[in-house]
Amino acid sequence: MSAASARARGTSEIGEYVRVIRAKKWTIIRVFVAVVSVTAGYTAIQHPAYEATAQVLVASTSSSAGSGKNNQADLTTEKLLVASPAVAGPVIKNLGLSIATTALLKHVKVSVPSGSTILNIVYNDGDPKQAALIANGFADAYVKFKTDQAQTSLGNATDLLRTQLANVTATIATLTKQIAAGGSKGTIAAYRHKETVLKATQADLQAHIALVSSSVQTSANVIRVAAPPTHPVSPSWPHNLLAAGVGSLALGVLLAFSGDALGDKIKDRQELQALSNAPTLAEVPWVMAWSTHKEPGIHLIREDLQVGGAKEAFRALATNVVYLSTKEQVHTVMITSAAAGEGKTTIAANLGVALAAIGRKVCLVDLCLGAPALDRVFMLEPITGLSALLQGSGSLGETTVDTLVPDLRLLPAGATQGEVATLAAAFRDGTYLDHMHQAYDFVIIDTPAVGSAEVAAIIGPAVDGAIVVVNPDAAAAKELRAALATLRSAGSSILGTVQNGVRAGVTVEEGPKH
Repeated sequence: MSAASARARGTSEIGEYVRVIRAKKWTIIRVFVAVVSVTAGYTAIQHPAYEATAQVLVASTSSSAGSGKNNQADLTTEKLLVASPAVAGPVIKNLGLSIATTALLKHVKVSVPSGSTILNIVYNDGDPKQAALIANGFADAYVKFKTDQAQTSLGNATDLLRTQLANVTATIATLTKQIAAGGSKGTIAAYRHKETVLKATQADLQAHIALVSSSVQTSANVIRVAAPPTHPVSPSWPHNLLAAGVGSLALGVLLAFSGDALGDKIKDRQELQALSNAPTLAEVPWVMAWSTHKEPGIHLIREDLQVGGAKEAFRALATNVVYLSTKEQVHTVMITSAAAGEGKTTIAANLGVALAAIGRKVCLVDLCLGAPALDRVFMLEPITGLSALLQGSGSLGETTVDTLVPDLRLLPAGATQGEVATLAAAFRDGTYLDHMHQAYDFVIIDTPAVGSAEVAAIIGPAVDGAIVVVNPDAAAAKELRAALATLRSAGSSILGTVQNGVRAGVTVEEGPKH
């Protein structure tokens, strides 16, 4: 792939993204408003929560009494200790709280700033004063626990030294008695040597006891007392609304692209124009009579059929086509659709009627050779038509017939003989369009849907322009994009679209008067 084609492809993809977002903007807006509103409502009914923080400095403790070897406190163990029943129990007792230990511990968090020996003791509560009171309660209870633990360890060590001292003192007293009792010089000398050694040991033990007793045993200190917080930590309006806004936009865009990928329907004029990149020439309202009655002629605008909205729509369509004829020399117009069942034949027939009603000479051509319908719409008997003309039977003038509408003639399809695509190509390559152009102000050609046959793609380059009929109840964006791409790649000029069967506004439900 060349750099130019890669850039073109990238630009096309970006344009497609923009198209989907524009077409689905109301879906995105609705999701945004709904999610933000629910989030705001939920935030508004939440009770505020406050966090108070007390800080405790954990000092080094001796590994054994009098050993002189210090070890760094195990802060992981200390964190677990703060948030344990051993500390929570005294907090409840000291503060007179009426809460279970497990419930109290759910509101406490302990953290250690990186590279420090400080414990941050955080308590969460709906009352800022209570949050500070309990955070300090945990800090004090932890410090007391550590102090009691150190004093107990010190007491045990001191007791052991005093026991050893008592034993040495008793032994010295016994030796003193033995020396006083007399004996041989060697025995007395041995007693005196042993007494000297024991007295030295006695002095060491006394000094050791004095040293241990005077040692500072505080292993934890409160360095910051928790103060009642002034602002709640939750609910956080900025955080919640920002998260809701970002999340809802992402969800809205996801739904928009999911709907587009699943074959979404074209819902309004703006979406149709954005998708087709062509003007919408008319919006024809949904008419119940056209949807439920199948008798000949029912699809034509008539004085005895009260479908005023449709009449104005076709008058507007005829006016737009006349304007195009003066501006861009448009005289031969192909009517088609993306898929079958969108009402293109009804649009073609009534456009012919509307143009004839304002004094234009019009010829309707039925190129739906596989399933012709215009002769039935105009209540004409089956006659030799275009199919026979293309095979050399009869002339163009003989095959074209009058209708009950003044200035409107019809070239019916007739009985199909041969391949439809071959017949369409023969019609395009012949001089038929040139002759009709000279004889009529407008030639309106009804062709099969683009997705049903190749006729529209074959005829499109030979006419002045194409009008694509889109029915909101039948058309999918994917099908319409494919049809427009097919027509444009074949060389057709897209004059615009007609939105048929629009249910918005006043729905016309009257049938024919009897």
